[in-house]
Amino acid sequence: MGPSSNGKTNIIGVAAHITAASVGGPRYDESLTLEQRIAIENGIWLCANCAGRIDRDVEFYTVSLLNEWKVAAEQMAHAEQGMKIPDQKFIDSSLKTAFTGMPMDFHPQAISRIHDASVNALQALDPRFSIESTYINGLTTYSFEAKENVSLSMHIESKQPEHYGLAFQKFVEEGKDFTVSANSVLIDGSDLLKKLFEQNGGELSLVSPKIKVLQKTWLMNAETNEKLAFDDVHGEVSLGTKALTFEGHACEGILNFKFQIFNPELEMESKFSLSLNYEKWENTEINSLPYFEKLHSLFTRMNEGWKFFTSLERQGELIAQSVGQDLGKHEFVYLTRNFLDYTSYCRTVASKMKMEVKYERSVSFTKEEILKLKDASDIFLGNGEFNKDQILTNVTCQLTVDDSDNHLIILNNTDKPTAIQTVQDIPEVMRLFGKEVVLPLMKVTFLNILPKYDVDLTKVRPGDIIDVEWVPQDYFSCIYEYVME
Repeated sequence: MGPSSNGKTNIIGVAAHITAASVGGPRYDESLTLEQRIAIENGIWLCANCAGRIDRDVEFYTVSLLNEWKVAAEQMAHAEQGMKIPDQKFIDSSLKTAFTGMPMDFHPQAISRIHDASVNALQALDPRFSIESTYINGLTTYSFEAKENVSLSMHIESKQPEHYGLAFQKFVEEGKDFTVSANSVLIDGSDLLKKLFEQNGGELSLVSPKIKVLQKTWLMNAETNEKLAFDDVHGEVSLGTKALTFEGHACEGILNFKFQIFNPELEMESKFSLSLNYEKWENTEINSLPYFEKLHSLFTRMNEGWKFFTSLERQGELIAQSVGQDLGKHEFVYLTRNFLDYTSYCRTVASKMKMEVKYERSVSFTKEEILKLKDASDIFLGNGEFNKDQILTNVTCQLTVDDSDNHLIILNNTDKPTAIQTVQDIPEVMRLFGKEVVLPLMKVTFLNILPKYDVDLTKVRPGDIIDVEWVPQDYFSCIYEYVME
């Protein structure tokens, strides 16, 4: 209750019935008289949220429970009657005085003492729990761990009960942490937890015990037995009634591993997944991406059929080891390798063109675009040379006879391999992570090649067009190069 702008009182409380005033209502008691139903003894003052909550779950919010609430609230109100409500300045001054004795000065131990006092107050509510309190970036966290077996009942109000039911089942069976909004939870069986859940906002997290482990990973070529060791992966194992769950990361959190090993009696296959956290690269210059080459190599080899092996160790002792898995056929491996290939080609082109290009994980590209980028990258790296066996079709062109007869001289020497060269008229334009780049003009040189045509050269005249097929000979070579200024 408080003031409002119209000169009246601003009330956020609701007068609710403990037993319903009419037949069919929540907790209706037919033995009561009309006078008893409308009497103050049958009423309880609640906030609007709780007034609705008690009527939606009458089995949990019984008459006896609501009367307990009412008695406790009235006792507290009676004890505080006539007392001044402290303002923030008074609270700050009192805390400084209580904890340090010098309220107007800085005291580095004040925060830790406040935490200690809070923990002691909470532990007094239920000594069966040990409690830790932290305050980081505006968030207060209470972590409590049972010292002994503690029986509790937990009621969650939700429009999606199946979701929370499945999540809680995974917490029990697979050791996966369970989190729910504190506002939707009611817990019975501990004064400590009741006290915590009286606060507005926050979350309840049920966290399974974690065991720090080391995951070792390596790849092996099935044909050559060549072995490639990858970085050690630091992570944690949590245990459930049916499965062991591991989560870890390498390369400073860019590469993430998850897998589950189920109880052998269940005859269930283990689950394994790995993912890249591309957000770690966002807006970074593409030639400065941390761990790129290492990750590109890993996914390239997996996609090429190298077997993936992994093991878990705790304090040097082997916990589990997998058989070699062929991950090359998994769509995720193929798509990741494809995206890393695209990034690699962009890195090469950007480096040779002396361009700065920022990484964007939302970029999209077509198959044609990545093939053109690959060709450009190969040419920049000096890999644009091909022999006769690598050429799918012979080169053809049309020669226009001019007054110089130069073309005729070349065509007349059909017994000696020659060389020809072409240069683009218009350069290609590509996009690197959305940034447009104009490539240098491309020059193509054909060495050791002979012309083939079906015309009588003695009868051609200036302006005539001759269709020519160029046939590769021994030691043929086709060289693609960029004309760099």
